[in-house]
Amino acid sequence: MRTILRVAGLVLPGPLTFLAVQLAGAWQTVLAIGLLTPVIVIGAIVMMAVGIRREERAESLGSAPPGPAAAFTRRLLNVHVRQSVPTDHPATATEVTR
Repeated sequence: MRTILRVAGLVLPGPLTFLAVQLAGAWQTVLAIGLLTPVIVIGAIVMMAVGIRREERAESLGSAPPGPAAAFTRRLLNVHVRQSVPTDHPATATEVTR
């Protein structure tokens, strides 16, 4: 006798039965991933907005980041600051690269 499974009106025989049972049990995982992904993306966007705002207020793009949100934004956007000349001349002491 063949093993069958009825899913949404379909009869799935043999190896497809095993696959259907596995997928039916994984819906919680798929739902959790589907809900967590947008939350993580929105959180990253909010953190970037906070970091950009702090950078603008502190006018610190040529120096160390003013906080963790600004550091996260710099790392995510791949913005680095390197020393090019001695700090005697603050206007030309740093170069912002991307």
